[in-house]
Amino acid sequence: MTALELGGAGTEKRHRGDLAASAPVATTAAAAKPPIKADADGIFSLEAGQSTLNGSLQTEKHGNVSNIGFWNDIDDTAVWTLTVTQPGTYAVTARYASPAPSEFLVDAANQTLDAKVLTTGDFSTFQTAALGSLKVQKAGFLQKRAERPLALAMGM
Repeated sequence: MTALELGGAGTEKRHRGDLAASAPVATTAAAAKPPIKADADGIFSLEAGQSTLNGSLQTEKHGNVSNIGFWNDIDDTAVWTLTVTQPGTYAVTARYASPAPSEFLVDAANQTLDAKVLTTGDFSTFQTAALGSLKVQKAGFLQKRAERPLALAMGM
């Protein structure tokens, strides 16, 4: 299983990933930012600044962690476009901060992960959570979309 980490703030290899999320496989790049490529180990680290933000979302920093904040509307989304060269099953982790338990969706490759996370105490204390896995059937462009966060600062 290859790691697909959403977000990324330079944490350790198998747990680096802050949050983002996903959308279905596309044949062309649809997001405004350049596609993200995996590192030598096949890990995608999606940074807050690499996303296309929709709605009231904003990139911000808590400590040295860049993240996406102001997730106040259920219709807000953050989208990353990846160039997948190797089909396979990808583990999805997210680094997040939340003063209360929360949930959000991660959509990619025509699959949805319904993520539920515990409180970290505040928006400045980040934890990493395993969200599940996504199976990517073919190489090409893949969009990741995060949506429906409730009281959640997703570290990127």
